[in-house]
Amino acid sequence: MNRIFLFTIIVSMLFSVNALAGDDGNTKSNKESANIHGTIFDHESGENLAGAIIKVEGTDIKEYSDLEGDFVINGLEPGNYSLVISYISYNNSYIENLEVNVGEDKSLKVHLKSEDN
Repeated sequence: MNRIFLFTIIVSMLFSVNALAGDDGNTKSNKESANIHGTIFDHESGENLAGAIIKVEGTDIKEYSDLEGDFVINGLEPGNYSLVISYISYNNSYIENLEVNVGEDKSLKVHLKSEDN
């Protein structure tokens, strides 16, 4: 009985470590994929915008900027992408034909204009 209990605990711990690592076996390595990261700013004040939505058009990929206005989109297939960046009370920003290559880490700085301007 104790061996079964110990075995169950060990197996549970192994599955927990794998889940926390986020390795589902389908993630491409950095050598095979591309990444986009950046910061979202207010055009007038230059302040970072937390909670902006960054959507990769034609996919289900959507990220949000953090408290510093930073975002990261990892594991993209090499190719051309279009991004839509939106934030409440601001005009959307569109970045079209953004080319990313294998192993590339593309950096962006996006300045959003308030709807009032």
